[in-house]
Amino acid sequence: MSTHREQVEKAMLRYFGLMPTEQRRQVLDRLGVDYGAFMTLVRQAWEAEKDLPEADVLARRLGQIRAHVKGSRLGKTGRLFTLRHWPEARKLQKQGASYREIADYLREFRRFKISPAYLRRLMEQLAKVTQ
Repeated sequence: MSTHREQVEKAMLRYFGLMPTEQRRQVLDRLGVDYGAFMTLVRQAWEAEKDLPEADVLARRLGQIRAHVKGSRLGKTGRLFTLRHWPEARKLQKQGASYREIADYLREFRRFKISPAYLRRLMEQLAKVTQ
């Protein structure tokens, strides 16, 4: 079940993808994005995934799906955390931040309130699922 926002984003992406190349270039120029650099990043991401063996691609994608499936069972806060803040929290944890520091960071800079104990449980569960 997707939210209204997800449906709107998918519709906008389809619209952008069906635009002629020149119109896409103009839209990105208006946003201040260098079209050549944008296309280089897309090509690099595509080639990086293309070069992976099929088993690695499937394992990585399955890990992402499991993380979202597990997150959906955790309620609204858990879903929002997995969709919006999980990658950033994981980076902070790798840099040595404690769960309390990560919770304070999310509260201060992302306006996302979560208790350190619940954050710890979420991150440990998601780490198990994505490995």
